[in-house]
Amino acid sequence: MKHDAEMKALGEVFNAIKELDDNGKRWVLDSLYMKFFPSETGRQSTAAAGATKRGGLSLTSFESVAEVFAKASPSKDPDKALVVAAYLQEKEERPELTSRDINGQLKHLGHGINNITAAINSLKGRKPKLMVQTRKEGTSQQAPKKYKVTIEGLNRVREMLGSVQ
Repeated sequence: MKHDAEMKALGEVFNAIKELDDNGKRWVLDSLYMKFFPSETGRQSTAAAGATKRGGLSLTSFESVAEVFAKASPSKDPDKALVVAAYLQEKEERPELTSRDINGQLKHLGHGINNITAAINSLKGRKPKLMVQTRKEGTSQQAPKKYKVTIEGLNRVREMLGSVQ
């Protein structure tokens, strides 16, 4: 068959992730997607290009976090955190973010969040999840956690950008 190698690779990926829960599977697939279709300066990723074709704006088309934040006009703390996290992940190609990364940018914009952890937990608790925790550095409860915006989270931000004229 013409696609034997592709089917074999797909089967190996499936076997490797079949024991993971839905969040784990989503994280692996999102990570693979980001690895093989990264945003590049002057060129949109496949997902961003698709969003633009559907009438949305690409996060990589904004020059600064301030521009994307102004365009999206989020009013609730979780949405503020999501917009900034999505921008940092896509434009700056960060595979993981901390709450400090996100809230630091929000503070520069004059929109710091008093309880950034609660805002991120709200995004993690939605169905579908808009952000996921990828790991925790250390064993204490206060140990820094690393987060990633899911595909659904990126699409939510693109919707916010597309709904504002």
